[in-house]
Amino acid sequence: MVGHKKLLTWDKLRRRNFQGPSICHNCFKNEETLQHLLDTCPIANQLWEKVGFRCQKRCKGPGDIIDTIRQWPKIPYDCAILNYMWNIIPGTVLWNIWKERNRRIFKNQSSPIEEIWGRLHGNLRETMLLKSQTKEDLPTTDNEKNILDNWKLELPQEYATHQTMKCNIKEVRNWIAPPTNSYKLNFDGASKGNPRPAGFGGIIRDHNGTPLQIYFGNIGWDTNNSTELEGLWQGLLVAKRLNLQPLIVEGDSQIIINMATRIQNGSQARKVAGSWRLEARLNNIAHELRNHRALSFHHTRREGNKIADFLANIGVESNQPFQAGNLDIIPSNQQTQECENLLQRDTESPDAGAGTSQGVEPHAQHVPPHANING
Repeated sequence: MVGHKKLLTWDKLRRRNFQGPSICHNCFKNEETLQHLLDTCPIANQLWEKVGFRCQKRCKGPGDIIDTIRQWPKIPYDCAILNYMWNIIPGTVLWNIWKERNRRIFKNQSSPIEEIWGRLHGNLRETMLLKSQTKEDLPTTDNEKNILDNWKLELPQEYATHQTMKCNIKEVRNWIAPPTNSYKLNFDGASKGNPRPAGFGGIIRDHNGTPLQIYFGNIGWDTNNSTELEGLWQGLLVAKRLNLQPLIVEGDSQIIINMATRIQNGSQARKVAGSWRLEARLNNIAHELRNHRALSFHHTRREGNKIADFLANIGVESNQPFQAGNLDIIPSNQQTQECENLLQRDTESPDAGAGTSQGVEPHAQHVPPHANING
């Protein structure tokens, strides 16, 4: 849209007879034009300067922002990882400028430059983690190693050598939205004892934080780890049925994330499980991972997994082995409202990144009717 000059900044809206202030809401100093908003505005300029400093490259040329994007060098480095990062930087910078602008207009919320940079950095890191890499893609010169280190992306030290992505275990506290055109699955399990009545639950959201599907179920008496694995497996099935890729998977059990890591990296379920009960569930997960060509696992704290935990507890109380759909499947209006409140808090958290600019819509609009996949 930027390259074709179709971004609806205020100067274009005025030419279409829309009424409203034409000032840039990111600085309140100049008229909002495409060139100003994405290039010369103080916020945009600082972001481009930060990127240039860390990349040790000049980002903006002598022309306007359109020329900058069209003339962006494709392979300025010898290292494949840095070239991939370099090529996703323009879209990531432009996206975060536009999201900050919309956040200020539609939600009356403004963020300091450090917070905007933090969201940009988080988007870039998660996109990098979704990219399959081999050891041959690593930097070979000291200068390029320093550039990658300066970004502090915390990329894994080993990279997958096949198309299925290697699990990357990274810990975050609050929920972070996935990159554009990607999806995030949060799963959890709950057992009222060990073993005791147990259930699982999870949610899949897009880069705006919009729920695409929730699910939960009851599995009778079971252990914590077994219940967590069931929640992960059911979430992978939901993602496959809806054809949601690339997929980021988050859970708050480090044990389960470690198990999934080893399974995705080729370990046999019987060597990972430690018990016949877990072995059967790990075999199910191993089978489903073959269907996901762009998937990464991350450990998160409970703060970043609140909705999945909430749904897992609904699963404990449910008399159904599996239910999936939009928020309408939640048994009571009170629980539905509580889930909506949790969604709202996630999208409004400082770490949410690419959260929606207009908050969470009513739950009936979250998922199209055909997306219900009750098993």
